[in-house]
Amino acid sequence: MKLKLIDYPVEISNQEYQYLKNKLISELLAEDSVISVYQMGSVKHPGISDLDIICVFKNNSQCLGNYRVNLNADEKNILTHAIFGIEEKDLPKSMSYNLISNLNHLGGADLGLNNYKIETSDDLKTQIAFEYMLKMLITIDAQVTLKIIKLRAFLLLAKAIEFDLQLLNVNTGKLYDLVQCVIEYRAKWYISKPSDKEIRSLVLNFNDELRLFLKERLSVSNFYLPAERFNLPGNFTIQKDNKLSINHKGIVLPNQFSFLGKKYINLQFRLNNFTYRVPFETPSKNSEHYNRFLFSKNLVSTNKNNFPNFIPLTTSLSIF
Repeated sequence: MKLKLIDYPVEISNQEYQYLKNKLISELLAEDSVISVYQMGSVKHPGISDLDIICVFKNNSQCLGNYRVNLNADEKNILTHAIFGIEEKDLPKSMSYNLISNLNHLGGADLGLNNYKIETSDDLKTQIAFEYMLKMLITIDAQVTLKIIKLRAFLLLAKAIEFDLQLLNVNTGKLYDLVQCVIEYRAKWYISKPSDKEIRSLVLNFNDELRLFLKERLSVSNFYLPAERFNLPGNFTIQKDNKLSINHKGIVLPNQFSFLGKKYINLQFRLNNFTYRVPFETPSKNSEHYNRFLFSKNLVSTNKNNFPNFIPLTTSLSIF
């Protein structure tokens, strides 16, 4: 059973992105709790790139609105996930703890974030890179196992590995070359889209090389997680071990039923369990990593209680 490719990128105009941004800015700034609105990153490839919006709230405030739920299908294709939300007092530390930069002020008070100097240790840069790469491995490995690939999401997530390789000072090798291939595919997608055969080959090679890269690097580098075992959303478990390995249990449904859309995908994940055994350490109390995880846990709790429809600006792994 070969990989089934779904969610092909559909070309969207820059004007549609701008219209949605203006709409969201207007709605968000109408909330008394909102201080400012920023965009993280840029839209280089409309239809592939998504929109990352950060809403900055007043300290000790609350916002219960859901600004994505009532968007139409085309708008949800642009805003592929909820808006990020954070209180003003927590923003500087979150930027340093998660290397958040390239922010574009959209509306409200200009907090001068582009002038904020982010000081992050090399150890923390390595940690941030490994967290995202592990997230990517879990995402792509599960899809390869279940034989169904969300293509646009793959192009988004795989391109972001370029930043992680930069953090690790890696600019050669098979994984680096595959990331460059993803970047080339994105740039030429609407002009000369690669064949499905080429895409399947890229996805499989990317999954293999990312797993091998992490297996090698995690065996010789420091990596930290806050507990020796925990569950991620869905049937995913991360467990401490001496070396990286992946265990899958369940039933893989024929992917000709993929026309059922989200129902089929959700059923696939309910019928399957994935355990990722990973070499890592739990950080000592009051260390930089301990304090970062504690900060992230508190952010998740704050958003759950006060900003339930906004994504907290924390680690890319959903560990809290």
